[in-house]
Amino acid sequence: MEKVVADLQIPDVMWLPLVRNPTVWPNGTLTQGDLGTVLSHKKAIRDFLSRPDGGRMLVFEDDVQATMPLDALAAILPEIEHVPANAAVYLGRCWSHCWMDTATKSPWIVGTPHSSCTHALALGRQAAQALLAQPANQPIDDMLQALVADGRVDAFAFKPGLFRQDQTRFATSSGTLRADKYTQDCKPGYVRYQGIAIAAALAAVILGLVYRTWRAIQ
Repeated sequence: MEKVVADLQIPDVMWLPLVRNPTVWPNGTLTQGDLGTVLSHKKAIRDFLSRPDGGRMLVFEDDVQATMPLDALAAILPEIEHVPANAAVYLGRCWSHCWMDTATKSPWIVGTPHSSCTHALALGRQAAQALLAQPANQPIDDMLQALVADGRVDAFAFKPGLFRQDQTRFATSSGTLRADKYTQDCKPGYVRYQGIAIAAALAAVILGLVYRTWRAIQ
């Protein structure tokens, strides 16, 4: 990750260690790794908001991996200026409802009302403040997703993602290790079911037209 940041020439980078806390929120569903991740994000956000300058912060978790060469990343990343400065922007995402995406002025960025994963994220000050204000009683991914669903944070995503999460590296610390090495941007099951629903609706329309035509000629 250090090499990626250096090659992209990102200024004012502060490296923060993972905050480890053995206490799990008593009424939540957090593992110790989940809670450590939430506290690490909050610590970084708190430091960002303490500085009067800087419109956005970039957050990279320890299992992030670039999806393209660094020169391509450096050329595409400035597209982020096409979205509102206070929004949250997923530089990579997973298990998202991609059929709900909406177009923006940038061919690389979409509006997203339902995305997940925070392994690579850009936060404007308003989004950062909203995230910091939430209690640490759920994973950071779910926390941001809830803020977006409630309309308190506007969210966008690079499509395809610029970074992905390598599940074989550090995900075991939060108990999220899956059989597949990399998380997928879009939730495939929902996409499949949506396709079936669309096909069924079209079939119903066609059958209705056929029936009305048959009745008309009787």
